[in-house]
Amino acid sequence: MGFPCGQQSSQPATTALGFDRIATCNPQLHIVPNVVCKLEKSTIMSDLINEYISLAIEHGETTLTGDFKRGNKIHAKMMKIVDNIKDGKPDIKEQFYTLMHHDSDSVKVWTAVTLLKTFEDEALTVLKSIEKKDKDIFALNAKMSIDSWTKGMLTNS
Repeated sequence: MGFPCGQQSSQPATTALGFDRIATCNPQLHIVPNVVCKLEKSTIMSDLINEYISLAIEHGETTLTGDFKRGNKIHAKMMKIVDNIKDGKPDIKEQFYTLMHHDSDSVKVWTAVTLLKTFEDEALTVLKSIEKKDKDIFALNAKMSIDSWTKGMLTNS
């Protein structure tokens, strides 16, 4: 049995005993399915981070325009993404953590509030910097989040 590429076996070019000389002469790369699955999952997780960023920015816009109905729908989507991130691998959690330093105050506030329980000091520092920086709705949101957290009224799991 042969393949169009010249490889005689469906197995990868390496074997338990070393290199298969016939298979290694084949210039075609054999991709192991497990590697493909890991790459796809990593890409999906990066897509989750990007979607979270887009939704957090969009939520900020709905807050500024007062479109609470759309904002509530966006919030629900964001929380589903957060749940997926919490169940994800450490690298996706690290990517999420870095969002506390994103350019958008909306992204920073949402991320910091989400991470208060895990990274309290860092999250409070981010929220306090937003609170002091501007006198807009995001500063008020940061202030209210800090106050609620300090009083034990804000919980996240």
